[in-house]
This record gives sequence, structure tokens and C-alpha cells, in this order.
Amino acid sequence: MRLHVCLSVLAFTLGSCAKSSSTATRGDSDWLVNLASEKVGQGPTIEANESGSFSLCWKDAVNPSNSMPVLNFIIVRMADHKVVEQGAVTMGTVKWTDDYQLEVSHTPGQVELDRGVNSTTRTISLTKYLDVIGR
Repeated sequence: MRLHVCLSVLAFTLGSCAKSSSTATRGDSDWLVNLASEKVGQGPTIEANESGSFSLCWKDAVNPSNSMPVLNFIIVRMADHKVVEQGAVTMGTVKWTDDYQLEVSHTPGQVELDRGVNSTTRTISLTKYLDVIGR
């Protein structure tokens, strides 16, 4: 019995410490799930930044014209429910690198045509959108 209680406490503690990257179900407002589903597709993944002021929403899909995997994403400012950035990347990823910064990158090895030295990675800074939330 004591072991069961200890395991339950441990499971609760670890669960509450886990990073809140979820598949648009728990803890997300209905409006955000609906907006993300409309913009990137049904069943999006939604991940808030550290301060909870912005949410990154994305969904993997297949481009019908060439059957290549594409990741569609939006970034939503939570204060006024506005989509501040929107995009898609073929064979790539998008992730938070800081509270107000994201990195969008293509899978290494993908063919690049005269886009520059660091062309596989793009940084999105959200500091220009802080005026509404007052940081």
C-alpha cells in the first residue's frame, strides 16, 4: 500500500513537471483548437511559449502535388487571439528556441538553390508583436 502511494505521488510530480507540448486537447481553449484546426488542419499540435503569451500550432501533412511531407504552422498571440505568423516548410521542423523566438528549419540534405550559406534555418522573432501584451 505504501509503495502504491509513493508511486502515485511520483507519477503526479513527474506529470506536473512535464513540458506542455500537447496534441490540442488538454488545457487548450476551444477557440485556439478551432483556429489552429482551421489554419493548419485537424488534430494540430499546440505548444505555448514559456510565458504563455504566444502559442505555436502545427500539423504535418502531405503536399498533394508532389507527395512530399510539409509542416504547416501558425503562431498565435494569446492576448488578442491574432495569428501573427503563418507558414509551411517542406521536410522540416519548427520549435521554440527562446520565450519569444522560434526556429524553422529544413531537413539537412534537401536540395537548396542559391539561398545563402545558412539557408536551411530561419529564425522568427516575436518581440515585434509584444506591443499588445505589454511584455
